[in-house]
Amino acid sequence: MLRFFKQLITTFIYTLIFAFVFLIYSHFLVLLSIKIKLQNQIELGLLADGIMILSALLAILSFWGCIWFFRRLKRQE
Repeated sequence: MLRFFKQLITTFIYTLIFAFVFLIYSHFLVLLSIKIKLQNQIELGLLADGIMILSALLAILSFWGCIWFFRRLKRQE
């Protein structure tokens, strides 16, 4: 039981670190996209939008991975 809580807390800390890094990264990409669009460089603006979409998909996949990990932990107990 102690091992379960130790793994749970470790996973929670890793998830918080990833969420914080992703928040900074996505904020930077939004600012970059707005700056590029204000300069009327449509192609680079579309590239920045594509990068933001890919980073959002990465966040969804990591959240799905956390759910899978918690289910795996529950099965082990």
